[in-house]
Amino acid sequence: MMHNIFRNIIKVAFGNILTLVTGIVVGFVLPKIIGITNYGYYKTFTLYITYASIFQIGFIEGIYLKYGGKQYNELNRQEFRFYSKILILSQLLLTTLFSIISFLSLKSDFKFIFIMVSLFIFFQNITTYYQYISQMTGRFTELTIRNVIRSIATILIIISMVLYFYFINGKDFLSYKLYLIAYVLVYLILTFWYIWTYRDITFGITKYHDFKFIKSIIGLGLPLMISNLCSTIIFTMDRQFVNVFFDINEYGSYSFAYNMLSLVTVATSSIATVIYPALRTMDKQKLLYKFNEISGWFNVFVVLCLFVYFPLNIFVTKFFADQIKYVESLKIFRVILPSLVVSCSITVIIHNYFMAFDENKKYFYISLIILALSFVANIISYLTFKTTISISIASVIVTIIWYVLLNLLFQKKYKIPWLKNYIYIISMIIDFYLTTFLNVYLGMIVYLLSFIIITFAFYHKSIFKLLGRQK
Repeated sequence: MMHNIFRNIIKVAFGNILTLVTGIVVGFVLPKIIGITNYGYYKTFTLYITYASIFQIGFIEGIYLKYGGKQYNELNRQEFRFYSKILILSQLLLTTLFSIISFLSLKSDFKFIFIMVSLFIFFQNITTYYQYISQMTGRFTELTIRNVIRSIATILIIISMVLYFYFINGKDFLSYKLYLIAYVLVYLILTFWYIWTYRDITFGITKYHDFKFIKSIIGLGLPLMISNLCSTIIFTMDRQFVNVFFDINEYGSYSFAYNMLSLVTVATSSIATVIYPALRTMDKQKLLYKFNEISGWFNVFVVLCLFVYFPLNIFVTKFFADQIKYVESLKIFRVILPSLVVSCSITVIIHNYFMAFDENKKYFYISLIILALSFVANIISYLTFKTTISISIASVIVTIIWYVLLNLLFQKKYKIPWLKNYIYIISMIIDFYLTTFLNVYLGMIVYLLSFIIITFAFYHKSIFKLLGRQK
């Protein structure tokens, strides 16, 4: 079992390596050639496409939960053709409606941005549907191939724009619209490729169901969809506030900090992709027994990823020396980066455990509480200080509270110890903040050494066990 999980993680990670390379290219080269204002408009687009899932109202998640763990040849073809047609037609209708509203009610850049958001919602939700089928049936090679193709296409787009920027446009900033159009076209191609790949569960004789059956699928997936959406809103709440209450240049700078953060999350996404189908096949008692160990090792991995702050600090300071707004974003990046340890633990480990133990409703209720708390915290931060850095600090604090509440709830019911992992996380977050006050080169060395010492102090038994020795 663990061998298969590891093999699937490696498959997905292979695709994610190219995704990481693409993220680096898009994350640093694109801002350089379009400037802070255009980058702000581009990141406004990426902010609103994160809410795409709301347009399928839990239908995709319902299918994912209902059929998770099944093999592809076990799926009822005629039944899945019904799912495919319902989803495609509903998304086409909603996308058309949203596009018309955007065209009639908005002006200038925001009209263009939200029309592109409308189109992307269709491609994103259809692609997500087929990706979920790939994940739940263990067809991870398909995910890898498409990640590779998407990454290569994106890199080629950026290379073309760079050549145009330097050799034709005379180093004048390019419009973000060029990249957005190309970006959406890539997803259009991927969508139709998925439809063709899964044509046997998309076209042909269909077993139709009544509205009551559709309602049952939505009812199964809606709590998970809303939970995921709540998580998304919690993670994007601060950016939403900055987008609304600050100018586009300030938002571009703030978003650049999160763009650097997203490069680190690519390293964890390969684990998140395969863990839920794997958990569904494991014995519940074994899952409970492994919770502390899995959480511990995952936290160590993400804490180590915080080291990326130091080389990124050096690189951004030099690469964007002529664009001060990007350099200023390092202050925000320093504040929000440690929250990655907590947020990744929530999304990759804790949330998957809640799903595996059918505790989606409890996860949802806690997420609602945190969503309200996040809104209040951001409001207070903005009204009191009116700075982007105060909003980012509020975001980190709320994320930590979220982590504590989820663990307390899980521990109360299943008696799982979690305090050790929590103390380790807090210790390393404090350590990170302290070492980043130092000179960047000295801080790099001190953080690495303190990471080794603190990690060994907390997990020396697990380390010796991993090495095949007993203390």
